[in-house]
Amino acid sequence: MSDIKTIKALFFDVGGVLLRAGRTQNLIAELETGPEDPDDAIASVLWGAAWEKYQVGQCTDEEYHRAVAEALDMEYPGEVTDFIRWFYDGEFLDEDVVALAKRLRRRYKVGIVSNAGEFRRRQLHERFGMDAGEIFDDLVVSYEIGVAKPDLEFYRVVCERLGATPEEAVFIDDSAPHVKAAMRLGMHGIVFEDCTTLVKDLEALLGPLP
Repeated sequence: MSDIKTIKALFFDVGGVLLRAGRTQNLIAELETGPEDPDDAIASVLWGAAWEKYQVGQCTDEEYHRAVAEALDMEYPGEVTDFIRWFYDGEFLDEDVVALAKRLRRRYKVGIVSNAGEFRRRQLHERFGMDAGEIFDDLVVSYEIGVAKPDLEFYRVVCERLGATPEEAVFIDDSAPHVKAAMRLGMHGIVFEDCTTLVKDLEALLGPLP
């Protein structure tokens, strides 16, 4: 068990932790395992070269959506915008994880983090009401700070924003590489599976939860 007095902050990833989605997770799995024809895979388009720039603020919403439209042979803005909106429509809040975050906030600072662009940031606000000060103390979207997971600078920035050192923070993500990167910096890391397992992992690390 960690010295619970030293832990000041916990960070929750958005996609795959706070938000669950069939379409998103299926395409992520496709991207990680490798489709038969990677050049034609939707996942490779959505999270390809244009995405790498978009998620760190090096291209705009319009530039990213135009790149996706061209790659998928769709019209811009109507057809591709509708497609991207449809793609994310399958997402829903994991209410158990949200309730857990609210409990943890009684004792710790809680931040949410996401590798994403401007469109995603608006969606988190407009559709899910994710705003700093409500359930969480801070919301960090990669395009706003110019760096994304698993770059170690990303973790440094999010810790600084909540006034914690890496050793005083816990990072929760469904991506093992992202968790390993956080741990390289000195953060405590938990690979998310489901809320029940997360509670057990947190209790092993922190002791009884609030």
